[in-house]
Amino acid sequence: VIMIVTFTEGCSYRGLECPEYTLLEKHFDYEVRSYPILTWAITDEINRLEKVAERKASRRLTEYFEGKNNRSMDIPKTLPVRIKISYLNRNNYEVGFLIPSNIAKNPPCPIDMRIRIVQEPPTVYIVRSFSGYYPETTGVPDKTWDVHAKKLAESMKDDSVRKTTYYKSLYDTPSLFTKSLNEIWMIKEVD
Repeated sequence: VIMIVTFTEGCSYRGLECPEYTLLEKHFDYEVRSYPILTWAITDEINRLEKVAERKASRRLTEYFEGKNNRSMDIPKTLPVRIKISYLNRNNYEVGFLIPSNIAKNPPCPIDMRIRIVQEPPTVYIVRSFSGYYPETTGVPDKTWDVHAKKLAESMKDDSVRKTTYYKSLYDTPSLFTKSLNEIWMIKEVD
């Protein structure tokens, strides 16, 4: 069953800003969303241990948001924390924090040269949402995310979806055991 709708979703989750989007389609197990230009603070971390890479990169970005920038500005926290996973380069993790919309056009510059500010063009994502707590593991990538990414890819018979890369989008901390919001985002190529 396909339901095609078009409306803009405002977003605030647990009192924090998250990106607005236009819902293009709603299916049983995924949505098609169009996001406007978004500005992200992004850093890469290379490590064979996924959780170690995520922690190091997240700490670096947290320091930037807490004032380690050229304005010593405390940047309001936003959601989601987004982690790019590539099946082609599994040891390289790109972690991104959304820059708040009120400073997105002129964010402070990071002092740490490993952080870059990226303005992402309008993008259409295929999104699968799910709930639950997924314990940290050492030495093995968290397969739960891969399982949900695979389910999303299987739902999408369309070749215009990039299936070799996905984004883990986390809206809650790992300490929240129930009712957490997690999403898989895959890019849909549009003409």
